[in-house]
Amino acid sequence: MVRIPYSDKGFFIYDAGMYRQAAGIVEREGIDLVFADFSNSGLYARMLKRRYGIPYIYSTHNVEYKRYIDFGRKDWRRFPLIPYVYWWERTACTDALLTVAITEDDGTVFSHWTDKVMTIPGGFDETVMNPFYEDPPTDPPVVLFVGNYNNPGNRQAVYVARERIVDKVLQEMPGTRFQFVGANPPQDIEHPSMEFPGFVEDVMSYWQRANLVMVPVLEGGGMRIKTIEALACGKPVVSTAKGMEGVPSGLPGVRIADIGDFPGAVIEALRDGRSVYRDRYDQVAALFSEGALMGRLHDRIEEELLWTG
Repeated sequence: MVRIPYSDKGFFIYDAGMYRQAAGIVEREGIDLVFADFSNSGLYARMLKRRYGIPYIYSTHNVEYKRYIDFGRKDWRRFPLIPYVYWWERTACTDALLTVAITEDDGTVFSHWTDKVMTIPGGFDETVMNPFYEDPPTDPPVVLFVGNYNNPGNRQAVYVARERIVDKVLQEMPGTRFQFVGANPPQDIEHPSMEFPGFVEDVMSYWQRANLVMVPVLEGGGMRIKTIEALACGKPVVSTAKGMEGVPSGLPGVRIADIGDFPGAVIEALRDGRSVYRDRYDQVAALFSEGALMGRLHDRIEEELLWTG
């Protein structure tokens, strides 16, 4: 592993140090295939291909230029970057041996640029996340949200919860605790029932203690890994439609609600009293476990390499 110092310019536009390090590894190690994971990594992979003739897999996760349009409504600094993001994303897809999307909708967009696309949704480590633990206590009820709050969609969800969900739930169910786990939470929210542990080493203890996971997400692209992890841990889930993108409908214990109806859905789920759904785990694991997903990806990469000789 090679660590590259972070900078906003390097992350959002281009980091010459990233390319130099990658090129050095190629020259020293005789690399046969590049796996470009997430966002503008495809830019560096394409440069390596043009210089060294090495094929690459572009695992882009989302349609990035559409995410920039979405986030630009809240952060104007994203808008000037949209043409640049569109350019490197499209050219990276065009030159890739295979482009991997995270949802079928994203894959449809990429299929306009290349015919070598497959969908691999976000997944979970089945050796860590599963519903086979003791039921948590129901008093006090705990509602959980997990995310990195540098992400605009996650950060917005916290404020939506504060302004439109938490107090309405507390009116009907006093004593309910709302936990927002993850790095860089907002510092301007003070509420006796909202807890911000920050980044935690043992996130499984929070998944297991929660009586309910809520996903009041209104914007963003791709799929919410937090939703998959909640399902893997057997948690009942209340989510917006946005928070369930890429997840099959009809799973037991999942309620989809718009923000106006969200408090009522949370109250209903908590009063239902069931904190763990073990009967859906086999279905969730077949769709989203890392073992199943990596097997599919491995077979497709092998197929593409054999096809190209």
